[in-house]
Amino acid sequence: MRALPLLAAAVALAGCGGSATRPPSPAPHETVYLAGSRPGTVTRVDVSRHTTHTYKLHGVGPGDPPYMLAATGGRLVTFTLGRTFSYGPALRGKPKLLGESWFFVPSAKRGRVWLALLGNPRTVALRGLREVTVDGRTTVAHTPKPPSWPLAALDTGLVIQRKTLDLWNPATGAIEQHLPGVFPLAAHGSLLASCEDPCPRLHVIDTRTRAQTDFQPAANFDFRAGYDGAFSPDGRLLAVPAKLHRGGYRVAVIDLKLRRARLLNGPRLAAGYQFMAFGSNGHLYFHAPRARLAEWNGGAGAPRVIAVHIPPSTDIAAA
Repeated sequence: MRALPLLAAAVALAGCGGSATRPPSPAPHETVYLAGSRPGTVTRVDVSRHTTHTYKLHGVGPGDPPYMLAATGGRLVTFTLGRTFSYGPALRGKPKLLGESWFFVPSAKRGRVWLALLGNPRTVALRGLREVTVDGRTTVAHTPKPPSWPLAALDTGLVIQRKTLDLWNPATGAIEQHLPGVFPLAAHGSLLASCEDPCPRLHVIDTRTRAQTDFQPAANFDFRAGYDGAFSPDGRLLAVPAKLHRGGYRVAVIDLKLRRARLLNGPRLAAGYQFMAFGSNGHLYFHAPRARLAEWNGGAGAPRVIAVHIPPSTDIAAA
């Protein structure tokens, strides 16, 4: 196996200078889903109408999986230990049972998820994975046994976490690449954003070309290691948590094409669960303090707080 080469120099981030140059997109007409910290609940936020409704769903259970929710293929996939379900966008009606699973990981292919199949319950080792559509059709019946848990899916393979990250081939069971960092912040296509803890540099690697760019934080903030970043639908923007040296958190947005970044002004990022997700129209939604949900239009402006209060939540998905 080849060691991963560093193909691009580190790029310094300007704390408040430089910004994404894309024009603001139209007003959002999207739905945001929040997995409640109260077990079995999902809150549906209508962004355009500024309304919320919390549902008690039997297809949602307690736990701390890699993903509680995933909005893909026109349905919402939900976690409960031992089984995975999908719901229609309105969260009404009977859910679709996707099958046995210890947890799920959204596939790199829209409308599909990987189901992790538990092998040894004492060691929580997996015996393999199965890929299914959100309607329950099997697309990959079984894989070899993975060497560890997969935490993200790329179109080049699955990202598994051990002492470091590796790119694992679910067809052959081979490790294809050693990847930088320990925590996968976000995945999109063949792109992976990752970090160590602490996070002196943020790594973005294209696993198809093996080209890697390292971003260094500016003098007034540090990146925060974890699993809470998000790529925009076109893969150009990357949003990640940033911890300010003077206290508090903001969202840092990196334009990967221009190699520029800035801290978003306006609403700050919550200190606890720092979930965030891009919607299909390029708007970013993130957890703001005081039980609020913030929205950024993907342009050069500042985020705004949506006029709703949200219950304590642990994950987010936008459709």
